[in-house]
Amino acid sequence: MRRIVLLSAMFICGLLTAAEAAPASIAGSWAGSGTFAYRGSVDRVYCRARFTKTSAKSFAVSSACRTANSRYDISGNVTDTGGGRYRGTVMSGNVRGRVTLFYGGKHMSVNVSSQRGSAQMTLARN
Repeated sequence: MRRIVLLSAMFICGLLTAAEAAPASIAGSWAGSGTFAYRGSVDRVYCRARFTKTSAKSFAVSSACRTANSRYDISGNVTDTGGGRYRGTVMSGNVRGRVTLFYGGKHMSVNVSSQRGSAQMTLARN
Protein backbone atom coordinates (compact mmCIF):
# COMPACT_ATOMS: atom_id res chain seq x y z
CA MET A 1 0.00 0.00 0.00
CA ARG A 2 2.84 2.39 0.86
CA ARG A 3 4.36 1.83 -2.58
CA ILE A 4 1.11 2.77 -4.29
CA VAL A 5 0.81 5.96 -2.24
CA LEU A 6 4.46 6.84 -2.87
CA LEU A 7 4.19 6.14 -6.61
CA SER A 8 0.96 8.16 -6.78
CA ALA A 9 2.62 11.10 -5.03
CA MET A 10 5.62 10.92 -7.37
CA PHE A 11 3.31 10.78 -10.40
CA ILE A 12 1.33 13.83 -9.22
CA CYS A 13 4.55 15.79 -8.56
CA GLY A 14 5.74 14.90 -12.06
CA LEU A 15 2.50 16.17 -13.58
CA LEU A 16 2.71 19.43 -11.63
CA THR A 17 6.32 19.96 -12.72
CA ALA A 18 5.40 19.33 -16.37
CA ALA A 19 2.47 21.75 -16.11
CA GLU A 20 4.76 24.46 -14.72
CA ALA A 21 7.39 23.84 -17.41
CA ALA A 22 5.03 24.52 -20.32
CA PRO A 23 2.22 26.94 -19.50
CA ALA A 24 -0.98 26.28 -21.42
CA SER A 25 -1.47 29.92 -22.35
CA ILE A 26 0.33 32.65 -24.25
CA ALA A 27 -0.55 35.13 -21.47
CA GLY A 28 2.45 37.01 -20.12
CA SER A 29 5.65 38.66 -21.32
CA TRP A 30 7.68 37.53 -24.32
CA ALA A 31 10.80 38.81 -26.11
CA GLY A 32 12.75 37.86 -29.19
CA SER A 33 14.04 38.78 -32.62
CA GLY A 34 13.66 38.12 -36.31
CA THR A 35 13.54 39.98 -39.60
CA PHE A 36 11.47 42.89 -40.86
CA ALA A 37 11.07 43.41 -44.63
CA TYR A 38 10.04 46.93 -45.68
CA ARG A 39 10.45 48.83 -48.97
CA GLY A 40 12.80 46.28 -50.46
CA SER A 41 15.18 46.03 -47.50
CA VAL A 42 15.41 43.47 -44.72
CA ASP A 43 16.37 44.55 -41.20
CA ARG A 44 16.87 42.75 -37.93
CA VAL A 45 13.98 43.42 -35.51
CA TYR A 46 13.84 42.99 -31.71
CA CYS A 47 10.51 42.89 -29.88
CA ARG A 48 9.06 42.72 -26.40
CA ALA A 49 5.42 41.68 -26.25
CA ARG A 50 2.76 41.26 -23.58
CA PHE A 51 -0.32 39.08 -24.06
CA THR A 52 -3.32 39.68 -21.80
CA LYS A 53 -6.27 37.28 -21.77
CA THR A 54 -9.53 39.03 -22.76
CA SER A 55 -11.84 36.00 -23.14
CA ALA A 56 -11.68 32.20 -23.17
CA LYS A 57 -9.77 32.11 -26.49
CA SER A 58 -8.68 35.71 -27.12
CA PHE A 59 -5.74 37.85 -26.05
CA ALA A 60 -4.85 41.52 -26.35
CA VAL A 61 -1.27 42.08 -27.44
CA SER A 62 0.91 45.14 -26.94
CA SER A 63 4.51 45.22 -28.08
CA ALA A 64 7.48 47.47 -28.62
CA CYS A 65 9.74 46.56 -31.52
CA ARG A 66 12.90 48.19 -32.81
CA THR A 67 15.24 47.99 -35.74
CA ALA A 68 18.58 49.76 -36.13
CA ASN A 69 16.76 52.90 -37.35
CA SER A 70 13.20 52.82 -36.01
CA ARG A 71 10.89 51.94 -33.13
CA TYR A 72 7.36 50.56 -33.51
CA ASP A 73 4.62 50.36 -30.88
CA ILE A 74 2.18 47.66 -31.91
CA SER A 75 -1.15 46.62 -30.42
CA GLY A 76 -3.90 44.22 -31.42
CA ASN A 77 -5.77 41.03 -30.66
CA VAL A 78 -5.28 37.35 -31.40
CA THR A 79 -7.63 34.37 -31.07
CA ASP A 80 -6.79 30.72 -30.46
CA THR A 81 -7.77 28.76 -33.58
CA GLY A 82 -6.63 25.40 -32.19
CA GLY A 83 -3.49 23.30 -32.29
CA GLY A 84 -1.27 26.01 -30.81
CA ARG A 85 -2.17 28.45 -33.58
CA TYR A 86 -3.45 32.00 -33.05
CA ARG A 87 -4.62 34.53 -35.64
CA GLY A 88 -5.53 38.18 -35.41
CA THR A 89 -4.82 41.76 -36.37
CA VAL A 90 -2.31 44.33 -35.14
CA MET A 91 -1.89 48.09 -35.61
CA SER A 92 1.15 50.34 -35.61
CA GLY A 93 0.24 53.97 -36.19
CA ASN A 94 -2.21 53.85 -39.08
CA VAL A 95 -0.84 50.58 -40.53
CA ARG A 96 -2.94 47.47 -39.99
CA GLY A 97 -1.53 43.95 -40.33
CA ARG A 98 -2.45 40.31 -40.01
CA VAL A 99 -0.64 38.16 -37.45
CA THR A 100 -0.30 34.40 -37.11
CA LEU A 101 1.32 32.84 -34.03
CA PHE A 102 2.45 29.26 -33.57
CA TYR A 103 2.77 28.56 -29.84
CA GLY A 104 4.91 25.77 -28.44
CA GLY A 105 5.08 26.27 -24.66
CA LYS A 106 8.21 28.35 -24.02
CA HIS A 107 8.57 29.68 -27.58
CA MET A 108 6.35 31.05 -30.30
CA SER A 109 6.85 31.76 -33.97
CA VAL A 110 5.27 35.03 -35.17
CA ASN A 111 4.44 36.10 -38.73
CA VAL A 112 3.04 39.56 -39.45
CA SER A 113 2.09 40.92 -42.86
CA SER A 114 0.66 44.22 -44.07
CA GLN A 115 0.53 46.19 -47.31
CA ARG A 116 3.77 47.93 -46.31
CA GLY A 117 5.90 45.00 -45.16
CA SER A 118 6.24 41.79 -43.21
CA ALA A 119 8.04 40.38 -40.18
CA GLN A 120 8.99 36.92 -38.99
CA MET A 121 10.36 36.30 -35.52
CA THR A 122 10.72 33.87 -32.67
CA LEU A 123 9.73 34.93 -29.15
CA ALA A 124 10.54 33.29 -25.82
CA ARG A 125 8.95 33.75 -22.42
CA ASN A 126 10.59 36.39 -20.24
